[in-house]
Amino acid sequence: MNSTFQSIKSVFRHPELGLLLVRLVVGPVLALAGYNKFAAGTQTLHAVGKCIDYLGLDVGSENIATMFFGVLAAGTELAGGVLLVIGLLFRTSAFFLFITMLVATLSVVDSSGGDFGRYGYPLVMAGVMLGLLFTGPGRISLQKD
Repeated sequence: MNSTFQSIKSVFRHPELGLLLVRLVVGPVLALAGYNKFAAGTQTLHAVGKCIDYLGLDVGSENIATMFFGVLAAGTELAGGVLLVIGLLFRTSAFFLFITMLVATLSVVDSSGGDFGRYGYPLVMAGVMLGLLFTGPGRISLQKD
């Protein structure tokens, strides 16, 4: 009986595989979220860019600044998600994704009235990015730390 438990435990003693699995799940979700922002058009990009107000930058609405920050956020999600999957420029991507998800969390918390269902996703993603900053990509990646 004890050897059965030891066998089961030994299957789950592969931290490098665990990191790869996290990257393979989280990366595509973020990349798809970024792609969908671009696909939704300029109005969505302006709305996303307006979220920079939560860092104290009053950029107005539907102007070149909101478009810039919207494209920056969507591009960070799209490119950062892809880079997480392949494990290249890993900590840089995780850092910018953390900042993006932090701003998203702040903007949604403010308008959600405490509805965790609305701000849970960016909050969890921010936490995952912060954790990945500490772990790095692992050995199964293109980047060799």
